[in-house]
Amino acid sequence: MRTMVVAKDEYFSRLRRLFLRLAFFTAQGAAALRPAPGGGAAVLAICFGSGVGIYFAVPAEPPLWVGVLLLAVGLCAGLVGIWRGGGWGVSALFAAVLMAGFGVAQLHAHRLSAPVWERQTTARLTGTIAAVEEREKDRRLILTDLRIDRTPPDQTPARVRLSVRRGAAEGENIFAVGQRVSLRAGLMPPPVPSIPGGYDFQRTAWFEQIGAVGYSLGPVERGDSADGTVWRSAVDTVERLRLSIGARLRDGIGGSEGAVAAALVTGEMGAIPEQTVAVYRASGLAHMLSISGLHFSLAAATVLVLLRGGLALVPPVALRWDIKKISALLALVMMTVYLVISGVSIPAQRAYVMGAVMVAAILVDRSALSLHVLGLSALLVLMLRPDALLSPSFQMSYAAVLVLIVTFDHWGPRWSRWRGRAQGPVVGSLRAGVVYTLGVVVSTSVAGLATAPFSIFHFQTYSVYGVLANMTAIPLVGVSIMPGLLLAVLLMPFGWEALTFPVLRWSLWAVEQVAAGVADLPGAVLTLPPLSMVQLLLAVTGFLLICLWSGRLRWAGALVMAGAFGLSAVTYQLPVAVLHGDGVLQAVRSGDGLALSPGRANGFARDGWTRRWGTGPDAWEERGFSPASEGGDLLACDRAGCLYTPAGAQGPLIALARSAAAVAEDCGQVPVMVSAVSLPPWSALRQGCGGARIIDGWALRRLGTHVVYWDGPTDGDTKPRLRIETVADAQGDRPWSLLGQERARRNRQEARALARQTGEEEATENEETGDSGEAAPVPQGAP
Repeated sequence: MRTMVVAKDEYFSRLRRLFLRLAFFTAQGAAALRPAPGGGAAVLAICFGSGVGIYFAVPAEPPLWVGVLLLAVGLCAGLVGIWRGGGWGVSALFAAVLMAGFGVAQLHAHRLSAPVWERQTTARLTGTIAAVEEREKDRRLILTDLRIDRTPPDQTPARVRLSVRRGAAEGENIFAVGQRVSLRAGLMPPPVPSIPGGYDFQRTAWFEQIGAVGYSLGPVERGDSADGTVWRSAVDTVERLRLSIGARLRDGIGGSEGAVAAALVTGEMGAIPEQTVAVYRASGLAHMLSISGLHFSLAAATVLVLLRGGLALVPPVALRWDIKKISALLALVMMTVYLVISGVSIPAQRAYVMGAVMVAAILVDRSALSLHVLGLSALLVLMLRPDALLSPSFQMSYAAVLVLIVTFDHWGPRWSRWRGRAQGPVVGSLRAGVVYTLGVVVSTSVAGLATAPFSIFHFQTYSVYGVLANMTAIPLVGVSIMPGLLLAVLLMPFGWEALTFPVLRWSLWAVEQVAAGVADLPGAVLTLPPLSMVQLLLAVTGFLLICLWSGRLRWAGALVMAGAFGLSAVTYQLPVAVLHGDGVLQAVRSGDGLALSPGRANGFARDGWTRRWGTGPDAWEERGFSPASEGGDLLACDRAGCLYTPAGAQGPLIALARSAAAVAEDCGQVPVMVSAVSLPPWSALRQGCGGARIIDGWALRRLGTHVVYWDGPTDGDTKPRLRIETVADAQGDRPWSLLGQERARRNRQEARALARQTGEEEATENEETGDSGEAAPVPQGAP
């Protein structure tokens, strides 16, 4: 018995020591995961954004009750977490915010649900102009309150976006906001991504309620002004005002400089020449063309400094009132006006929210630029527009601001102390110049590194000399361009804005010359292997560990980021074929790049493919191409189709058939059969292909672009190891996706069939829509 008692005591002693060790390591882990001081709001924003990201990442749209339930549970858990406090309370609060992010995102997507155009066709429509965008070669209109011939209201999109050629109507007043117009247009569904995981305009259009895109056919007829509410009239008046401001800047300054000036004030970039946009992008100055936090902060700083300095010259005011807070309030008013004039775009909303939170921090005597302010602004933006999380502008701007706050919180006080120890005006001026130069160099360097993962993920490029370009251009923007534009807008009611144009013209010209000079430097743009979503998340995780955690674990973030970039270089694989959803544009591997099929159609997709995978040494001619050296990639073509044999293959791997006869001839010879014609399951041609993977016209229309990967030759394996990715697989079954739109379309057809059977609907589907309902939506390139 004594032996059993001793054994029992030893057992519990060992168990107690085990629990103590686990508690010790848990405490050490918690200390390592301790957020940096003031980073609590930023961590909450990350949790909320994670919930939003999970919603967009799920492969199928969950039922609406899931989002409602998660939002309700999240609110309850958040209240419990706030009430309990402590470690468990904080964990409950973080989980609650994550669930709330998911619920808010789903409810936001459901709230913006609107009909989407199902087919490519021409139709006569009448609508009200909601927005006008001036572009280099044409104009782009957003029309609302639509009536489309032979289209019932439940299938009419809420908004359409149309390109209208110049000279389509007499007089420019026809394009006034709030005007009713009537025209014949070619309409098509919002374009699908050109590659799996690429930019999804379908999703963007869903959240902007744009149900169709297209172009005008023939003249545009003007109708009476639309009757609307007071709010609608006010919105139209503001829209006309901003269009007038943009036109006066473009016409007064002239050239590409005038187009850039208008973009900096109104946010409309369409009129900027493509060559100018290209040099700005290559030099790392593209962020200057779209309204962002840089422009809002410079404009607010100009007002704040000038007003505070002016009020300080009035002793009765300076001695009796807090002129800093008065100037901050007036700067907030100016930012509000700037937001309205800029068109209230998503980047402008984000920049305004962050600026407003900064002003609020000044009013309550807190630091205007801190992690707390950054986290609150991100939370507000994501609550208002959860879809902004997926936009490159949101990702890159918040990453840049976050790393700037962390960097200057650490180095700023040291630089200030070093500058303050200067003796004499000469030494003080020299040290001030050194600190300013060092600040510009460090800020542009760390901001470029912080935004690199997003730039590589979205554009596969990195501007090598961005630091040099920003060092030269930002002083001009801050000292001359933004104050000059602010003064020009203030002088417009008096007609005196031309006084500022000479200085603005020269300053904008100088910035463009800087951009062009940097873009012409050797190796200015570095093309890198694209990051996958997993690799991007790893890089972002490492970046956030570095910036937001104060424990030793933060330095592991650098290893995580390096691992993500290294993994992208190791796992990068060039596809052997890329097949566009329209069945016309195709590409096959040629060396270390792609050879694209002849023609000029789908320029948007062509640019995206070449930017992502590069161009090979061989050109796809009428008869294909021959390898430059023995054993290379081979494409043999005739009028019936092409046979593609990649380097290392024992025989043809892919057949590209243009006719049923070509399918019958080549189907048994290749593992992958691509057919421009549709091959239904009961087709004798499909049944005669055996085990070959068939990608026909129906699959291309239904699933979008197909990307075919081949793992290379294998020993003893007669069947090649192939992997095929499609746009539909990457999108999932979501309301805005190809599969989601097809499912919604089938549901409508079933509802109409049921209504016809019960006698509630007498018209046939052809009479309603002009379409039999047999064809799937046709993916189109962006117009």
